[in-house]
Amino acid sequence: AFACLAFQASAQPIPAEQTAADTLEQTAQDSLPPRSPQAYKIDGVAAIVGDDAVLESDIEGAYTQRQMNGEYLDKCSILEQLITDKMLAYQGQIDSLEVTDSEVSNQVAQTIERLALSAGSVNKMLELYQKPDEETMAADLTPIIRSQAFANAMKKELIGDVNPSPEDVRRFFN
Repeated sequence: AFACLAFQASAQPIPAEQTAADTLEQTAQDSLPPRSPQAYKIDGVAAIVGDDAVLESDIEGAYTQRQMNGEYLDKCSILEQLITDKMLAYQGQIDSLEVTDSEVSNQVAQTIERLALSAGSVNKMLELYQKPDEETMAADLTPIIRSQAFANAMKKELIGDVNPSPEDVRRFFN
């Protein structure tokens, strides 16, 4: 954008009393849309994992959800969990772990049921999450649930069937 603005500025004749920097600044101001008196930030990227971004709204949403469930974690811990889950999901996709559409659909339906139950009704849930209908809610939840399914499949792949005996636990901690 700077090179473009510099080109536009140099294409215009410069009056003797005006410097090139003044012309460049004026051209930049003329090309920008006017600022609204109440400009605000819509969302921000907190982290990038693979092809996915962890948004600040994701952290806020998880924080609110955990508070509703009676869990009290700080936002830094929530960010760490979100990054870990995204890393596991990304690795699960790379490793071609199997996550079926029917499995994801069932999880989405169960999640909507659980959220509606905790909100008191489907309408209250839709109002709380600012969604017009259940289909939109399901469409928004599907990629999240799919990512969680990949993360869970990867956790299962990594951990496998590890069952430490009480003696193993004692040896580890002593």
